[in-house]
Amino acid sequence: MIDEMDRKIIKLLRQDGRASYTWLAHELGIEEITVTNRIRKLLDDEIIAIRALSNPVKMGIKVMACIGLDVEIPMLSSVCNKLVDIPNVHLVLTAFGKFDVLLSAEYRSIDMLYRLVRETVPGIEGVKSIETFLICDNKNKFKLSPNVDLSSDEAVKLDEIDENLINELRKDGRARFNILAKKYGVSSATVARRIRALEKNEVIRITLLVNHLKLRNYVLAYLGLQTDPKKTVEISDLLYSYPQVNWVISLMNGYSIMTIVVLPDLQSLWNFVTHKISSIDGVQNVETFIQAEFKKGNYMEFDLDDVLGDL
Repeated sequence: MIDEMDRKIIKLLRQDGRASYTWLAHELGIEEITVTNRIRKLLDDEIIAIRALSNPVKMGIKVMACIGLDVEIPMLSSVCNKLVDIPNVHLVLTAFGKFDVLLSAEYRSIDMLYRLVRETVPGIEGVKSIETFLICDNKNKFKLSPNVDLSSDEAVKLDEIDENLINELRKDGRARFNILAKKYGVSSATVARRIRALEKNEVIRITLLVNHLKLRNYVLAYLGLQTDPKKTVEISDLLYSYPQVNWVISLMNGYSIMTIVVLPDLQSLWNFVTHKISSIDGVQNVETFIQAEFKKGNYMEFDLDDVLGDL
């Protein structure tokens, strides 16, 4: 469990994920070693993560997809480990339901996505079948990534070094400049300059994320909805207004809408799906996938004050 000092550290790191231990210690009025040890424990316990959140529009992303996999269960861990290593796959989790694994991917062209779902993923031993759902719109409440207009032309020109740094910072937002410099054959000053430019141009934002599932006993589920096409936009807006819904994703194929919901327990999830969602005019069918293990990506979370408020 976290205490008041942990909360203060979390709030400061939400403002700047790369804030130095020295500065944090000065702001909090405690020893630098105390700050260091507390942050390390929060990271080790997976209560927090410090990562770069990327802006798909600024990165020139034109194709986004949700992908569901049917996997041989004895091979599940091996499959996930290989998926985690694919740079443009940004979310990997295991689930109960129709799919054993859910993932999301972002690419600059449909050809790149095609290679992922026709060559890369089928080549992983243990994958039995793949379903790909193209995203045409997404709305999220807590800005873990911006609401995306894939038709935008606001992309920033990035080279291979920029791409590598972004991928590293997605895994560890506090990765040391000298280690990154050595890995990619550039100077520490070059790494620092490029990361500052990526932040200034709003390509990435390095921040702290709280894993609320570690702090409270919540159930996280994905709901795939089939809807009346004439009412899909209206239903999407309604779902977005519900406090239980973190994300609303409109799809071009398969499901009409996919939502991510967080509720206190399975009974609450059952009531929400059967009484709230299924009763919406125009909802024709609902499939539920309950998250089991979170393998890669950014934590889904409530507003920070809601998460920390009564702990």
